Amino acid sequence: MPVLGWVFLAFLALAPLPLGGNRPIFWNLNALALGALLLAAAAGPLRARLGLAGLGWPLALMLAVLGWIIIQALPGVPAALVHEAWLSAAAPLGMALPGSISIAPDATLAAALRLLSDLAAFWLGWALLRGARAQGLLLTSIACAALAYSLYGLLDMAMGWRSVLWLLKQKYHGDLTATFINRNHFAVYGAIALAAVAELLCGARRPARVLLLVGAGLMIGLAVLLTHSRAGVAVAVAAPALVLLLRAMVVARHWVWRLAAIAALLLAGLAAIATALFTVLAPRVATIGSEAAERLAVWRLSWEALWQRPLLGHGFGAFEELFPMLRDDSLRVWPSWDHAHNIYLEAALGLGLPAFVALAVAIVWLLCSCLRVALREQRETAVVRVALAGFLAAAAQSALEFSLHIPAISLLVAALLGAAAARALAREAPIRQVFIDPAVILRD
Repeated sequence: MPVLGWVFLAFLALAPLPLGGNRPIFWNLNALALGALLLAAAAGPLRARLGLAGLGWPLALMLAVLGWIIIQALPGVPAALVHEAWLSAAAPLGMALPGSISIAPDATLAAALRLLSDLAAFWLGWALLRGARAQGLLLTSIACAALAYSLYGLLDMAMGWRSVLWLLKQKYHGDLTATFINRNHFAVYGAIALAAVAELLCGARRPARVLLLVGAGLMIGLAVLLTHSRAGVAVAVAAPALVLLLRAMVVARHWVWRLAAIAALLLAGLAAIATALFTVLAPRVATIGSEAAERLAVWRLSWEALWQRPLLGHGFGAFEELFPMLRDDSLRVWPSWDHAHNIYLEAALGLGLPAFVALAVAIVWLLCSCLRVALREQRETAVVRVALAGFLAAAAQSALEFSLHIPAISLLVAALLGAAAARALAREAPIRQVFIDPAVILRD
């Protein structure tokens, strides 16, 4: 593996260290580091690998969405496109303002930088981590980094420090958060790591390696359980289960055995989740009703706002600035909302429906490419299975939270998908059957 590959792995392993990377200064530092890596790769002997053959139109859709986000933040657009908030602000001043499509251009540009960083991580995963050895090291580094952060979190709880690195906790005093501010985000990070551990364990042959992986999995699993994150624990069970299911679907060639594998893992996963919910997470289960009512109110207000500007959107990443204008008396628990706690609704609200659909189509195309290869081959596709499990774990949890907005998670998922795409598109047949015939996942 090239030296740049080692540097990129170190970057991904260290990304959760400064508060999950979820501060503006760390967004900028991540962008600088990824930009430097891209320039180094383009200037050196790896420049040929930066070509994205096979990803032409999905990449074009991604870049088109990025271009639209930048247009949203530009001042001086035609008056018909300017957000109504700019017109309302200009009226008391008695003067015209150089308004934009976005209600908060600065926030939109910051979100564009984060999306561009994710695309850079995908590209670097594609270029630097395409070999079997590099992809094995990627999975190992994910497991080792998560183990280190889990041990830190367990030590923090045992010693009663109640801190996140150099910061005293403002909340989650009884919950494990490791180096993340939010317990839910560490739980998702742990879920991705457990998927990597499950895949490495399936391929382990030496008893010592098996024992090390089992120990690491137990420590990471315990840390995730002590986050007391309901959705986090659920996806931490589902992610390694999905890895095992994808392996079983390849081995079990007959559709009856495939259905049996699905049923067995589904029952085992539901049993594990139910056990966690009604033992360690029992106090938090009791609060589901009140929290659900508050979130449903936020979703309702966001949904109504979406249809006020369905084509143009209110500005990508501008939810925190927009929501005070939408808030009504139905919200009584939380004084402020900086996220919609549903990244799909929030993205559609910010981008507008055409750009949101374009982004979703590009991602789904990539996932289907990976899925087809994962269902047909077992050798040399370990990273494909982990990428699918990791992305789906983060995506499922983000329907209730916003884990894919956290750089330590989004950059890791993007790098995994880049490495998986490099492996999948080098081996796959046309994927149109995945769309035309869903039964392809149950038959040979």
